[in-house]
Amino acid sequence: MRWRATETLAALALVAGAQASEAPRWGGEVALGAWSGNRELDEQSGIAAARGGLSVDWTALPAVKMRADLWASAYSRPSADGRQALAGAREALLSLRLPCSPALGKRVVAWGRTDVINPTDQLTPTDFRRLTPKDTEQRLGVWGLHLDCALGPGRLQLHATDPRRFHRVPFIKQPGVTLLDGRPRSRVSSAVKYELMGSGLDGSVSVIDGIDLHPTLVVRGADATGVRIGQTATRLRLIGADVAISEGPRVWRAEAAWADYAAAGSALQAQRRPWVAGVLQLEWAAGSTDTVSVQGFFKSLRGELQPPATAALVGVQQAQALLSNEIDRSQRGWTLRWARRIDGERGDLELLIVHVRPRDDGLLRLRWSHSLSDSLRLSAGAERSFGPADSYLGNLRSNALAFIEVSHSW
Repeated sequence: MRWRATETLAALALVAGAQASEAPRWGGEVALGAWSGNRELDEQSGIAAARGGLSVDWTALPAVKMRADLWASAYSRPSADGRQALAGAREALLSLRLPCSPALGKRVVAWGRTDVINPTDQLTPTDFRRLTPKDTEQRLGVWGLHLDCALGPGRLQLHATDPRRFHRVPFIKQPGVTLLDGRPRSRVSSAVKYELMGSGLDGSVSVIDGIDLHPTLVVRGADATGVRIGQTATRLRLIGADVAISEGPRVWRAEAAWADYAAAGSALQAQRRPWVAGVLQLEWAAGSTDTVSVQGFFKSLRGELQPPATAALVGVQQAQALLSNEIDRSQRGWTLRWARRIDGERGDLELLIVHVRPRDDGLLRLRWSHSLSDSLRLSAGAERSFGPADSYLGNLRSNALAFIEVSHSW
C-alpha cells in the first residue's frame, strides 16, 4: 500500500496523542462494495473495493484541540497508475481556542452554496478517481494555517495554504504518449472570505491568490518512442461571491466567480483561458419527504489562444481543454436534483441530471441508501455521462458504472 507519508504520519501523531487522553471522540467506517467499472477511462469491469475511515477529536488541553480524519481504499484491480491501494489523511489539524480560532494542519475547505457546480470552490483538491458513493469522501484536504475571526456582523476566514496536490483526474491513454506524475511546486496560496449569516439571508465574498487545482499540461520531452507530458501549476486569481435567501419552503441561491490566469511560463505549455461563471438555484420542499433543486449556469471564456508552436502542442492543447472544461467560449446548462427520504429517516433516494450546451453533453446519476440498523447501511447507485467525445462530460462516457456497497460505522 502506498501511503502519502507526510500527511499520514502527522495524522497518526494526533491519533497516538488521543490514546493518552481520557475521553477522545472516535468514529469510523468500513465498507465492502462491488463496482461494474472504475473512474479511470480504461473500461475495466468487475471491481471489488474495500474502504475504511477513522476519525478522532481530542481536546488535549482546555485551549488545544486536535482532529484527525484518516482514510484508506483497496481495489481488486490496479488503477491506471499501477496502484491497488491508497491511504492518507483528509484532515490532520491542531486548533487553539484563541481569538480567530487559529488552526494549523490539513483541512477540507469547501466554499460555495449552490448544488454540484461551485465556481468559488477552488481551495481543496479532489480525487475524482476514487470509488466511493459520497462526493465528500473524494476531498483530499489542504495543508496550511486557517483563521476564522468574528468581524462586525459576520466572520472573516483567512487561509495561507501549501497546495501539494492537484485534482486527481482521469486521463485517456494515448499511443506514444507518456503522462508523468506531477505535483505543484511549493508556493503559499492565500484566500480570504467574509461571510454574513442572518435570518433568511446568508452571503459571502471571497478572494483567492493561488494555483488552479487542475494541472496544466506541458511537453517535457520527445524522442523516437513518443512524447512525455508533464503537469505543472498555473497561477490563479479569483474573486467570488454567493448568496442564499430563504422563503418558507423555498431557498434561492446564487454563486459567481471571475478567474484570471498567469501567462504560460513556457512555449511548450498548454495555454489557459480566464473565465467568468455563474449559477442560479431554486430549491424547495415538495411535501414532507421530497426536495427538488433546479439550477441554471453559465461559463464564459475570455481571451484568445495563440496558435500552438508544434504538432505535439496541438494534441496537448486539446487534452487541456477537456481536462479543465475550456472547450467552448460560451457554455450554459441546467441541473435537476430530486431527493426523497424513505422509511422516515432510514433511507434516501436521489436523482441528479446535468445537461450542458452547446455540445449537449451531460450526466445522469442515481443514488439509493438504507439503514439496516443503527450501524449497518446498504448503498447502491449508477451513473453515466453522455455527449460527444470532444465534450467535457461526454469525454467521460467510458466511466459509466453501477455499484452496491455495505458499510458499518461507529
